[in-house]
Amino acid sequence: MKICVEHVGKFSLKKSIVLAILIIILSLTSTLTLLLPRAKAAYVGITSVSPETHYGEVGEEVRVIGTINTTGGLCRVWFDVYMVNETNAIGYTVDVTFPVPSLPEGNYTITLNDDVTGNNATTWFYVETAYYIAPVLPEGRSQLQQDDSVDLCLNVTGGKRNTVYYANVTVVIPYPVNTSYSAIVELANTTSTGYGSAIVRYPNETLFQPSGSHINYTGLYSIFFNRTQDLAENSFLIGLTNASDYHREEIVEIKAVGYQSNETATVTITFVETNSTLREIVVNASQQGTISVTWMVPVKASIGNYNVTITSETTEKPIRDSQIFSVPGYQIDVYTRNLAGDILSEAMVEALDKSTNTRYNENTSGKNGLARLWLEKGDHTLEVYWKEVRVNETEISVEGKDTYNLTCELTNVNVMVKDNNGIQIPFVHLNISYQYVTTKDSKVKNDSTTGETSLLGVFSLRARDSLLPHINYTIDASRYGKDFNRNNNTIEDLHAQKWFNITIICPARALTLNVTDYHRNPLPNARVELMEQMGGIRYDGVTHYNGITVVNCTFGKYDVKVYRDNLFLTQISVELFNDTHVEIYCKLSNLTLSVKIVDYFGQPIPKANVTLQRNGLQFLPFTEANGVTEFTEIVGGDLQIMVYLNGQSQSCVTKTFFVDEPTAIEIKIGKYVMLAGCLVETSQLGTASIIALVVILILSLEVYRRKHPKSQESES
Repeated sequence: MKICVEHVGKFSLKKSIVLAILIIILSLTSTLTLLLPRAKAAYVGITSVSPETHYGEVGEEVRVIGTINTTGGLCRVWFDVYMVNETNAIGYTVDVTFPVPSLPEGNYTITLNDDVTGNNATTWFYVETAYYIAPVLPEGRSQLQQDDSVDLCLNVTGGKRNTVYYANVTVVIPYPVNTSYSAIVELANTTSTGYGSAIVRYPNETLFQPSGSHINYTGLYSIFFNRTQDLAENSFLIGLTNASDYHREEIVEIKAVGYQSNETATVTITFVETNSTLREIVVNASQQGTISVTWMVPVKASIGNYNVTITSETTEKPIRDSQIFSVPGYQIDVYTRNLAGDILSEAMVEALDKSTNTRYNENTSGKNGLARLWLEKGDHTLEVYWKEVRVNETEISVEGKDTYNLTCELTNVNVMVKDNNGIQIPFVHLNISYQYVTTKDSKVKNDSTTGETSLLGVFSLRARDSLLPHINYTIDASRYGKDFNRNNNTIEDLHAQKWFNITIICPARALTLNVTDYHRNPLPNARVELMEQMGGIRYDGVTHYNGITVVNCTFGKYDVKVYRDNLFLTQISVELFNDTHVEIYCKLSNLTLSVKIVDYFGQPIPKANVTLQRNGLQFLPFTEANGVTEFTEIVGGDLQIMVYLNGQSQSCVTKTFFVDEPTAIEIKIGKYVMLAGCLVETSQLGTASIIALVVILILSLEVYRRKHPKSQESES
C-alpha cells in the first residue's frame, strides 16, 4: 500500500487550519460570554423562615422569605394542603406572613410556588400542641362581683388526631387565703383538626374539690390548666362593684357576701386623691349574709380613683372587702388651628370643670394639632394658650365622647422685602422681636424669631410660627449684617386676621463710578454692569464724556464689571451701604502697541500687513520701512497677532501675547530674508548660495588650469 506524502501533508495542513479556526471561535465565545452583561436568573428557593426553629403553634404568625423565577410574578405559599398566601413578588423576592392553620401535631411541608414557571421550593414546619384556659368576662366596663359564677374555657390546639384530652382545672383563691379548688374536665375529641375544647363553670360544688368552692372574696383569682405541668394559666378579677369605672350620675351597685344574717355593716366611699370621704352608708346584711347597696356618682364628682370599703364589727373576712374604681371622664379630642386654618401644634389646651372648679391643663397639641382631654359630664370652659397667652375660649357641654375644632387668634404673616423699583429681594435676614403680657400672671415677656427671605423675597410665619395679634412688632431687616430699615421697622397693633402682609422697602444708595484708562484719563462710553453678590439684582450704566456714571443701587454688595466696545476691561467689588464714590482703573484700556516685523537676520520687513484680533478684528496699514507698525487706543488682554506679507493672502505668522501696558513686540519671520529690497525664502537663498559657490569653484578651477598648463603636461 502506497501513501502519498504530498497528500498527507496537505491533509495535515487542512486539519491544522480547521483546528486553529475552532480554537479561535471558542476563545472569542468564552471572552464574549465573560464580557457581555448577563441577566442572572433567580431560582425558586426559601431563604428564611420565622420562627427560626421551624416550630410553632396553631395561629402563630409565620414569615417566609424566598425567591422565584419570575420578576413581579404571581406566587403562592402552601402549608400542607392549605394555600395560606397568594401575592406578587417584588422583583424576584417573596416576603409573606400567615398564621399556622388548625392542624394536628406533626411535621408539615411549606411550599413556595412560582405560578408562571410552575417551579416549587419546600421546607418543613412542626406544629406543636398548645393549651389554653381563659375566663368568660362581662362585656364593656362591667365586672364580676362576689357570689357570681364564671365560665372557664379550655382548649387544645395542635393536639394528636382523634384524641380526648383531660384538663386538671385549678382555681386559687386570692392572697393571703390561697386555697385551691380543682376539677378534672374532659375535652371534646380532637378529630382530624387536633382541636379539642370544653367549658366548665366555677364554682361548682359537685365538680371542684375539696368541697366549698366559692367566689366570696375581692381580688385576683388564678386559674391553671394542669398546674403541675405548667401547661397554661390565666386569672379573673372579682370586685365589690358591678363595673370598673363610672361616669357622673351613673349607679354603682355594690355587693359582698360572707357576712352573718342581718348584721350591720358600713359602706364607705372615699376619693383617693384627697382621702376625703364622700359617703358612708350603714346597711344590714340579708338573711343569706349578703350586703347589697347602690350609690349614684354625684354630679360634682371629680375625675380620679375612688375606694369603696365594707367594714363590720361582727365579721372580719380574711380578705378585706375593699376595691378601687374610677371616674375617668369622656374622651374629648380638641384640634387647634390658627385663623388661617393651619394646624397649630404645641398649644396648651386647658379645661375648667365648672361643677368642681377643677382645671385640667396637662394637654399640649401634637403635630396634628390634637390635644386629648378626659372630661366628665357637665359644663366646661376650654381655653387654648400660646406662649402663655389665651388665644381661644370656648364653652362646651359634655354628654359623652366628642370632638371640637378650636380656632385660635393667631395670625399668619408674610414679610416681603422690595427695592424702590418693586423688585423682591432674596436672602434678607429678618429679626422679629416683640413684647407681650401673659394672661394668667400678667408677666411681661420678650420674645423674638428670625428668618430669611426666600428666592421670591418673602419670609412667611405660619402654623406654629404664627404671631400673637394686638401687640407691636419690631422687624429689623439686614443684608451682610447691616440693618437698612431702622426708620421703617415697627408694626403697631398686628391685626387678628388670616394673613397679614408686611412690605419692607430696601433703600437705594448712589454709587458714583469714575472710570479711567491706563493713563488715568477719563474713559467715556464705557459700559458698567453691576450684579448684586447674593443674586437677583442687576443694574447697568454708561460713562459720560468725563468717564463718570451714577447708578442708584439697592443696599448691598456688588460685583462691578466694565466693558468697552463689548470688550471686558476689569472687575471690582463694592460695598454699598452708604452713598459711595469709586474710581475704577481700567489698566487694559487705551494702550499703545508697536509691532516690528523682522526677517531671519533681524532686518526689518516693510509693507507687511499686521492684523490684531481681540473679540473682533482690527486691520492696520502696512509696516513702515523700519518694519514697524503701531496700534493706538487698543484694549489689552490676550491679543492675537497675524502677519501677512506683501502679496500673500495667508498669514505667515500667528502668535498670541498678553498685553497690559504699552508694549513693543518684535516678531521674527525666519522663513524669509530681505535681499536687495525683496523677500526671499531662506531655503531658496540657501540653494542659490550653494549653486553660486559651486559655480565659483568651477570657475576658479578653470582659471587655475589655464594659468598653469605646463605643470599639468609635466605631470603627464
